[in-house]
Amino acid sequence: MKKSIDIYPQEFLEQEIKQQIDQDSLKSKLSKRESERLEQALIEGVIQGLSIEELANICCCSQSTFKRRFVDQYNMSPHRWILRCRIGLARQILSTTNIPITDVATTCGFINTSHFIAKFKHYVGMTPHQYRADNKLTAKE
Repeated sequence: MKKSIDIYPQEFLEQEIKQQIDQDSLKSKLSKRESERLEQALIEGVIQGLSIEELANICCCSQSTFKRRFVDQYNMSPHRWILRCRIGLARQILSTTNIPITDVATTCGFINTSHFIAKFKHYVGMTPHQYRADNKLTAKE
């Protein structure tokens, strides 16, 4: 999947991803230029659903070098980090909007709604629908 839909502002998505990058980043072993390329690759990767190969190309390195540098920087695989970031974006969108869950999945870069629901439940412990309902209940109290 190489597109996200414009249901949620691109600027918001980029800001949320940058916050996740700052929160997860360890002391950088990368040069400033490498860090900037990695940050841009991650933003594009999360929003557009880029492959690891495409992320490595953005960073001007091989897949193996990209993965190694990523683990050094974030202490987890690129795939796991991107998935966690997408789930975090989904939580934010679910708790602040009434956008249909299908559109939330697409906006956050998931291939299909079933995959999104399964991964969301795995990481959060409840379905997106349950999360939204619980969040709205908490907000009213």
